[in-house]
Amino acid sequence: WTCPVQQYWIPGANYKFVGIVDGEVAGVTETNVESGMPTTVEYTADGTTDLLVQTIEKTAKTDGTSNGLVAFQFAHLLSKVNFTVNNGSTGAEGYSFVVKNIKFKGNTAGVYDVENSEWLTEEFTAGETAVGDGDPKEIVVASGVLSNELTTEVLFLPGTYTISFTVDILCNGAVITSTKYPADGDTYSYTLDAAKAYNFNVNVKVGELIQFTVTEQPEWASDETVNL
Repeated sequence: WTCPVQQYWIPGANYKFVGIVDGEVAGVTETNVESGMPTTVEYTADGTTDLLVQTIEKTAKTDGTSNGLVAFQFAHLLSKVNFTVNNGSTGAEGYSFVVKNIKFKGNTAGVYDVENSEWLTEEFTAGETAVGDGDPKEIVVASGVLSNELTTEVLFLPGTYTISFTVDILCNGAVITSTKYPADGDTYSYTLDAAKAYNFNVNVKVGELIQFTVTEQPEWASDETVNL
């Protein structure tokens, strides 16, 4: 990237630079500006648009040496999430799994304060985000496959989320059971921090192997002689 505007260092003068990545994405982000400087960024989560910001303050050198480049080292303002389904029954021939209705309830919109380098928590909007591949959104683990994960990781606003999903167990393509997690009365929750990546693992398997035994071997009644 090359800045199209040329400005110059004035010895002893103070400078403030703000760099924003993806601050003007239609329907997702809007950067608010006052006096020529960004003040806040409004963000509505779409799962794929990242948001990075950095502010740099420098005083121009007075000793005649070069001020050098203004070097941005951007920080992620969002959290990155992957969702992996692990098959604990790879030896169960014909059995497959579908994890569907994966939902994260938490922050879906917010405002980032550029001047103070923080999310304005009072501006967060609560909502629900569906996670998965395809339409409908789901993660499929075929028979004999060790695991499967999201094709594309999802970006979230930082904050605490409650998580729910449904696991279908199929035998030769037919749904045998469909179970919602967590169970009624329980809650799965996790707090996501900015600039961190998370991988949520769901372990699935069929039940105990059905086996057979003969506990009592029948005996013939005593011989009977029949005269004809």
